[in-house]
Amino acid sequence: MVIVLYFFLEPKIPIYNVENLDVKNFDLRKDDKLHSDIDVFVKAENPNQEIGLDYLENEVSIIYSGSIICKGKFPIFLQPVKNITNFNVTLKGDSDFGPEMQSRLIIEQKLGHIPLLVVVKLPIRLVISDFFHLRKFVVNVNCSLVIDQLQHNKRPKILKKEFTYDVHL
Repeated sequence: MVIVLYFFLEPKIPIYNVENLDVKNFDLRKDDKLHSDIDVFVKAENPNQEIGLDYLENEVSIIYSGSIICKGKFPIFLQPVKNITNFNVTLKGDSDFGPEMQSRLIIEQKLGHIPLLVVVKLPIRLVISDFFHLRKFVVNVNCSLVIDQLQHNKRPKILKKEFTYDVHL
């Protein structure tokens, strides 16, 4: 039965892209705490002819130098077949940002080369004909970004991005 459905539906992997970032707040406080508020603009493409994607409760984080600097969630929605959806994910955080990380960031700011990792844990349920909901699976997306700046009220330029995907049933 599963094999028949596979060949009949010809499932394709969704395609995700980080279009840009908007740094609303990036405030290093005197107690070595970093307060950040970053919008991530994402493009999600469902290339499937017969399969909708039901996005469920999820987690999104931005990591700098091994530490999570902010977190948020994708909107929960049903993406129709053959659809491109653009949405904004607001990520906020208060994290420890000690002297070593501050020094590293200062150097990387001067070089205009700041590496970030956007990590997404995204449970999805496949939907056939807007009616039949199949088993849930989890897509893990890692997007390695290199941006030119990370400053309050500035839109950084994305210099490089690379995606890796992993799926768990």
